Amino acid sequence: MLESWTSWRRAFVFSACAVVGAQAQELKLLRSFPVEVVERMRGGEADERGFVGGQKTAPNFQAGYQRGGMYTLAMGAVLKKEDWVQEGLRVAKVTFDHQNADGSLGDIPTGRATTNAFFLCWFSRALLLLEESEFGPKYASEITALKPKLRRTVDWLSTPEQMAALKAENGHAPNRCFISAVAFGLSRKLLGDEAPGKEAVRMTEMGMASFRKADGVFVEKGGGDSSYHAVSVLILGFYTTHYPVPELMAAMRRGAEWEFGKISADGEVSVEGNTRTGLTQERNKDGSFKGVNYGEIVQAMYYTCNLLKEPRGCDAGRRVFQKRYGAK
Repeated sequence: MLESWTSWRRAFVFSACAVVGAQAQELKLLRSFPVEVVERMRGGEADERGFVGGQKTAPNFQAGYQRGGMYTLAMGAVLKKEDWVQEGLRVAKVTFDHQNADGSLGDIPTGRATTNAFFLCWFSRALLLLEESEFGPKYASEITALKPKLRRTVDWLSTPEQMAALKAENGHAPNRCFISAVAFGLSRKLLGDEAPGKEAVRMTEMGMASFRKADGVFVEKGGGDSSYHAVSVLILGFYTTHYPVPELMAAMRRGAEWEFGKISADGEVSVEGNTRTGLTQERNKDGSFKGVNYGEIVQAMYYTCNLLKEPRGCDAGRRVFQKRYGAK
């Protein structure tokens, strides 16, 4: 039976977040990761238009495709690589150049709520890291200029219509619910709000409705999936680094336990029993079958290790990293 949260627990999360949110130090956390792991988190290089990833060949502009540039910005702040910071800021500015009159980002007529949430998740995280880093004062004017545009997008995404769209499009996928929660929560923090907001709490609650406490699985399409499950663990790491709510951290820890069992001694990630990836169940937009996202599994394991003080996470992350990338 899936575990769901009661209304009193939702209220507790909201109040708890408001108290502890200011204590987060994600920059310090990421700087405790092995440097080679952080370097691998860099997004794809932007082209002359400021487009990255799938946006380079997409027929229309989708904000979510630009999140790779936000990885570049974030890891530039972590590694003190100013050229990465500058590239990431350029990608962010280009993305907000595609802001519509209602505050939304991008050109697609449907699914815009989800692609906006994906971008805001990684954008808000990156700018918080930039503000906290040594580059914060130097790029304060650029950060300040982006905030009013961010607020317009967050306000649009917070409307009942777009919240309903997020639920309809993502209610079946806990990892996407947590991405939306981070989008709201960290955007609100970046804008100076004291709490993540009711929208972040609502999306967190929606994601937790798919958490199977008995075995620690974040259920994706009826079962466990070693790739998407790790994404849920990772995104909870993003959220709880800033808002360390006990229930969420406990679920993250329990979820990591399940993921440990999917990683062999030599770092191979099992796809046995997966519901979405590795067994030709779903296709990517380019037509290829979805495989295991090793990079996000590695990140999830290191967040488990360094945020939750669980050394098995570092060991598991190291093994997957070595298996996938051949690094020592």
